[in-house]
Amino acid sequence: RQWEEVFDGLARLRKEEGIDLDFVMQVDVTAYKIPNFVKKAAEAGCTSVFVGIESFNPDTLKEIRKKQNLPEDYAAMVEAWHSAGVHIHASYIIGFPNDTYESAMEAVDRLANELKADQASFFMLTPLPGSRDWDDMVAAGVPLDEDFNRYDSSHALMDHPRMSREQWLAAYRDAWKRFYSFENMKAVLLRSSIHSYWGLIYGFIWYRAAMLEGIHPMLIGFFRLKDRAERRPGYAIDSRWAHFRKRSREVRSYLRAWLGLFFEMQELWLQTRIPAESLRVRALRKHLGGYATGVKRSLRSAQERLHTTVGYMRDVVMHNAESLLTTLRSPKLPDASKRIRKTGLLWWHRLLEKIHVLSVRGISTRRNLDHFWKETILNLRRRNYWRINPFKVFWNFLRDLRLSFSFTLFMLGERVF
Repeated sequence: RQWEEVFDGLARLRKEEGIDLDFVMQVDVTAYKIPNFVKKAAEAGCTSVFVGIESFNPDTLKEIRKKQNLPEDYAAMVEAWHSAGVHIHASYIIGFPNDTYESAMEAVDRLANELKADQASFFMLTPLPGSRDWDDMVAAGVPLDEDFNRYDSSHALMDHPRMSREQWLAAYRDAWKRFYSFENMKAVLLRSSIHSYWGLIYGFIWYRAAMLEGIHPMLIGFFRLKDRAERRPGYAIDSRWAHFRKRSREVRSYLRAWLGLFFEMQELWLQTRIPAESLRVRALRKHLGGYATGVKRSLRSAQERLHTTVGYMRDVVMHNAESLLTTLRSPKLPDASKRIRKTGLLWWHRLLEKIHVLSVRGISTRRNLDHFWKETILNLRRRNYWRINPFKVFWNFLRDLRLSFSFTLFMLGERVF
């Protein structure tokens, strides 16, 4: 019951001490209904909440004793957090008795399009040893996998009543691919706030990297280390040469996949980044919205009174009032604009602002570069060397280098535009 004191204390640290802190917290689906909870969480620095959606099926939710989860309230819950600038990370379990491959794909679409969840983590139903599910299944004589290394929420550990184990695993893997598709990630970033933009991109990179490894994101980092001598009991230890050959193939495959992921994230950034002018306009509107509305209301009220009480001055006053209203529609506040421009200035920010060659303004896609490199590689493989223009290769290499360098610096500096 001390959440309010904790949030108020964190908010004071941010406001009075200037400590730039933020955090992620796990909540249930009804937390947004607590008076002032969402508002104070955001003021305290909460940027994301991990919410256990688990299922859209009411019967399933009753069976797993989650009666507080009402699918008809999910959208209101997401909207409440979004309105405070906090993004939603939904947890969803695939493999309940009522689930099918089709229902799992439908649920992913609802998470992305109906609820507009910003991130999602998927889990295969796993009866962890010691849990109620485990006890119930053991008592019912359900055959369970004897290898506890597979109890990681990404393996089929028992037979499913409506799917084969292969279909169940396919539903799990396709859920990740479907939610973290380029188009859905793009939609998420286009509706994100300035402050959560790069946090979401970092999350996308992490999760997509884990998908390359085929391991759940919560069980892996960005690059998996495999020591030759560290093997599970019962597995033979490879010779140094065999381990080197095997690991070299894996690393080459990962590097190619990582390079493709880097360029995909770069394309995502180009299509979703917010132009500097739009950022300033958005910030100014938010900063001045209430003030301008109040002044406009007062001016209109004064205008109406003067219209009825002042005769020969009426036209002059109305003209001046209209001029003021026009000015308020497009306020010019250089100080606020400078604050937006200088947010988080680091040395690479100043470098990007001053060196024109690194400017990427006006560039909204790298598809033309991708097409050029695909054509060039195809000609190399077919040995059509006469179709390759070395000057174009050099020029496009410089263009790609500039674009990649700019993306990397913007990402390190967490600059949106």
